[in-house]
This record gives sequence, C-alpha cells and structure tokens, in this order.
Amino acid sequence: MTSAPQSARMPPAAGPATHTPISTTRTPSIGPLIDNLLSPPARASFYLTSWPLHSIVFALNDRPSVVILFVCTGNTCRSPMAAALLRHHLGVDATIEVASVGTIGWNGYPATPHAVAVLAERGIDLSAHISRKINRDDVERADVIIAMTRKHAWAVTAHDADAADRTFLLAELIRLARGQRRNGESVRQWAESIGQSRRPDRPIGHAGDEITDPVGESIEVYRATASLLDRWLGELAAVLDGD
Repeated sequence: MTSAPQSARMPPAAGPATHTPISTTRTPSIGPLIDNLLSPPARASFYLTSWPLHSIVFALNDRPSVVILFVCTGNTCRSPMAAALLRHHLGVDATIEVASVGTIGWNGYPATPHAVAVLAERGIDLSAHISRKINRDDVERADVIIAMTRKHAWAVTAHDADAADRTFLLAELIRLARGQRRNGESVRQWAESIGQSRRPDRPIGHAGDEITDPVGESIEVYRATASLLDRWLGELAAVLDGD
C-alpha cells in the first residue's frame, strides 16, 4: 500500500541544511580541493547546482563513471537511505557514482532524524545529506534510475521519455535482473535490455514493488524500510560489481 503524497506534508522542521550533500558523490582528487576552497554554504550551493559540471570533473580525472540515481518524493528519507546503503555495499569505487533526488522542490533539507539514526545503527553516516529536486540533466546522466514508487517513475519519464527503459522500481529491477551482466555489456546497456523485456501493458513495476514512505512514522518503520532496501541493494551491488 502506498502512503499519502509527501507533497502534502510539511518539510522537515530542521530547515535547509548547509553541509556538503551526500546526494552527490565526488571524485577523490577534485572533491577535497573544492571543500578546501569553498565555505560550507558555498560548497552546498556548488554541489546543489553543478550537476552538469560534475560530468566535467569526472572527465578531467579520466575515470569512467556509472551513474545510479534513486528517486523518491522529498529526497529526505527513502532515496538518500537507498543511495547510502548501495554505496556501503559497493565500497570505495570511484567508477560508480550513486545519487538521489526528489520529485518535489524540497531543495536544501537534511535527511529526517529517523533516517539518519537507522543508518547510523548500520555504521553509515547520513548526517551530511542535502535534499535536491530532480531535473532533466539528472535523468539523462543516469545509467540506472531506481524509483521508490510508480509515481516517481512517471515523474522521471516526464523529464525524458527515453529513460523509461532504464527506470525501475527496486524490487522489479532485482526480479528482472537475476544473474550477472554479459561480458562487455555496460551498465546502461544491461539496464535498457532488462527494461525492454517488460510487458507492454505494465511498463514500470506494480504496486507490490513500491517502497512505502516512512516519513512521519516510528523509528521501527524506518528500520523495516532500511532492512528491505538493504536486502535488495546487496543483490544489486553484486551485479554492479562486475564493472
């Protein structure tokens, strides 16, 4: 069962954050230089507004990048939790960039306190996360787009209809993608081939694949959400690790 639209709820009471966002991954060589040169507010502004520039950063470092994008409503609990958990499974791998965005304009907000707490229990620091709204550049750059609900997937395709073949609900992606990629197959090619295998009358997931919004719920609900995400993301990491 899906939750009520998050857009109808008030944003987190903590207000806009000013840390470097976890929703954007930086390369090892360029990121520290930016952090040293810019004040915390300027760093936040840089990473929130420089998504296209981020592509140039990777090019300058001559490091191939696979981009995995998670999408939820406000980018304050589900998608940042998923992104952080996948990074945790992948370990230090500069060739895979993991990002998260929301479909509504809650730019500059931290992750919810319960989201931070449940990931801290797993040894993952989500305290520096800053929420960000999706844009077309995000969609075009992403090799695999993982939405929390079908509504989020539809929001993705509203930005770029061609992205439908590489947009999935998480449970759907795991169900369709059992096993390793073929030798020489890029992550984007792998995702598109899976997407093209879907039934025409059910292009992106179904209700049972959706991740219910835990915002406003108890920490136990957040723990259950984290456990569900973690199990599936462990399987996804095993496939991506073939890169």
